[in-house]
Amino acid sequence: MGGGSYPVTACPAHRLREILMHGVDLDIGLTPVSWPTEYVDWEMGVVAQTLTERISGTEQRAEVLAWLTGRAESAVGWRIDPWG
Repeated sequence: MGGGSYPVTACPAHRLREILMHGVDLDIGLTPVSWPTEYVDWEMGVVAQTLTERISGTEQRAEVLAWLTGRAESAVGWRIDPWG
């Protein structure tokens, strides 16, 4: 999770992350699209909590927020469903 400590009960999740993330890094045929849906759903929540601290500059954070809330297009063409 990028540092810090965590309980031993979190070790399996961390090992799964290591296998899946580094499997992509190693370029051995694994891609993010091949990650299990359950893992993607879990990891999205974990990673989303770190966005503010990882995106530098107020302007860039505002652009990401605008995209996440359906107020702007993604620079890379990603699409996100509007809020219900």
